[in-house]
Amino acid sequence: MSKVRESTVEKINALLQKAKCDYDEVPSGQRSAQLQRLIESYHRAMQLYNDDLSFSERAQVQEEISHVQEMISPLSNSPTGLLAHLKSPSPLARFRALPLIAKAGLVLLVLLVISGAVVLTGSSIRASLAAASCMPGSLHIDGSTALEPLVSSVAQDYMHACPGASIHVEYPGHASITGLESVENGSIDIGDSDIFAFPAQRDLVDHDHQVAVVIFALIVNRQVGKSIHKLTTDQLKKIFTGVYTNWRQLGGPNLSIIPLSRTVHSGTRYTFEKYVLQGVQTIIGTEAPVSSTPEAVQEVASMPGAISYTTLDEASQSVGVSVVSIDGYEPTVDLVKSNTYRFWNIEHMYTKGQPTAVEQAFLNYVDNDAPKQIQQHFKGFLDIYDVTPQMSNARSIDVS
Repeated sequence: MSKVRESTVEKINALLQKAKCDYDEVPSGQRSAQLQRLIESYHRAMQLYNDDLSFSERAQVQEEISHVQEMISPLSNSPTGLLAHLKSPSPLARFRALPLIAKAGLVLLVLLVISGAVVLTGSSIRASLAAASCMPGSLHIDGSTALEPLVSSVAQDYMHACPGASIHVEYPGHASITGLESVENGSIDIGDSDIFAFPAQRDLVDHDHQVAVVIFALIVNRQVGKSIHKLTTDQLKKIFTGVYTNWRQLGGPNLSIIPLSRTVHSGTRYTFEKYVLQGVQTIIGTEAPVSSTPEAVQEVASMPGAISYTTLDEASQSVGVSVVSIDGYEPTVDLVKSNTYRFWNIEHMYTKGQPTAVEQAFLNYVDNDAPKQIQQHFKGFLDIYDVTPQMSNARSIDVS
């Protein structure tokens, strides 16, 4: 173990031990407030530990925390049963083998069960952190136009739940790479991005702020969509490099092909070029680049012969466009989970350095509220835990 890692572990041990001692000394009737301090201590411990972890190590820790939650969730209604389970040889051996941060998570979960403060589920840590997250203050958020609708919806919930909080989310936003640049230069507080920050942006932090997985879709004008239902990667490369110029060449109507690209600051464009065109630069043609996710849909709907890309959510809300499969694969949740459909990416919320108290409070709330929003209203997104750490890690390496 490195000296840096040893120092980090010592700090976390001291932090968690003090939190536990404080908790034990508080009369049972006053433990509600103390739980908030325990939750905050756990989150600070996560930040300390993550500072000294590589991305792949953090992914492994996330997996192990999930295993811990699965191990104890069937016993969540019985604190005595939970304690007995933890004392049995097999779980105890497994607990000892866990990394420190997973142990810290389990300690916190046990304390919460014993206190009767929560009933454990797979999202208990999220719920606990969200309960502690209500802090007055203002935040300015900009970046990804794909993530903007989800963040705006969560922000409205947060401001309703937390009087004194003011969250301004730019609409429609100024694109992912602009968001990364803006949070780095200090002009905004949180930068939303469809892609990981670039290696040179080492001061940007998203340890626990990966919000969701977004599904993108290829769209064509509905006149084209009457006869064109699928396109191959090779055909798309030729469309977006100007080799194909008329839909008739592909078995479609006699209409000029109008490929509409996003701006060079777009995370959606980056994802399209990287994972669909496989690095082939898209052409701009005679049309100006499209500046936002909703604008891409509007432009394609209004131009016979147009083709572009957007989020599945935006595409699903327009009758003027048709979604086209890529290499025979439709943009579905199941095909993204298996990584069969490749046109997806991870949504991030970056801060410059460690988040302030106000930023952290909102980000904690996002961790809890975003999955609910996705389940109820945003079918073109997945919970971040719906993809494997290996899939997530591969996207990070690709940006590097």
